[in-house]
Amino acid sequence: MQRLILFVSFIILLMACDEKPVVIPPFEAPVSNRVVLLEELTGVECQNCPQGAAVAQALSKSVFPGQVVVVGIHGNFLTDMLANSTYNFRNQDAIDLEEYLKPWQGKPSASVNRILFDGTDKLANNKTGEWQGLVNEVLQQPHQVEVVFSHEFNAATGDLTVNVGIAPLEDIPEGEFRLTVMLTESHMIDPQKDGSDIVPDYEHNHVLRDIITNFDGDIIGNSLTKGINLTRTVSANIPQIVSGEWIPENMEIVVAVANTGGVGKDIMQAATAYLVE
Repeated sequence: MQRLILFVSFIILLMACDEKPVVIPPFEAPVSNRVVLLEELTGVECQNCPQGAAVAQALSKSVFPGQVVVVGIHGNFLTDMLANSTYNFRNQDAIDLEEYLKPWQGKPSASVNRILFDGTDKLANNKTGEWQGLVNEVLQQPHQVEVVFSHEFNAATGDLTVNVGIAPLEDIPEGEFRLTVMLTESHMIDPQKDGSDIVPDYEHNHVLRDIITNFDGDIIGNSLTKGINLTRTVSANIPQIVSGEWIPENMEIVVAVANTGGVGKDIMQAATAYLVE
């Protein structure tokens, strides 16, 4: 990944119904090859979640471009379909992952690399104004593992194969290292609560649709050695397009490597690519 330093004067992101701006103050992003996984706990019944989605989008696209991967998790909390909903964004993987990321307090919340930051006992933070600082803190930590992947997708059959390469950049003799591969979908137009209103044509992005591995990752080893690379291949079948969902052009593959051997469930590195370029 090309190293970037981004000077941001401000960012204004228009929100769904009332066009409230999200303003990012002047900021210099750190030079880093790390890619952060931001898992946003959200739901169509959540009145404040459009604000969380706007912040997550700004961090991913404008503040830390190429360094933040967003996954929107619609588990059990505040996720019942609204009266005019077409899509049910809940699935068992999202429910399991929402439970796995506990403890957290309310929505919107964001887990930043599944880290228990100093001074907290929660994996997810419900203060959207602090998300940028948490991402910035992670980007200043050592880059221990590089993750790359390629994939093959047959649109006619829906068959998907993902080939992952994991390159340790230093020796890590002890841990519990796990690989997670997820699928997300964006540009899904469906109702969403926003304050006291319901936005009928809200655009839902980065919605978690499937986790190809175990929801908490497949174990790949208990130690990592610099110079000894690991490879893994996982497969899935993408459902055919039905009623405007499971559109390959709107889907992304998200890959993450974690070390769950400590007190947290720390993501070491993430990567993403569109299902169809």
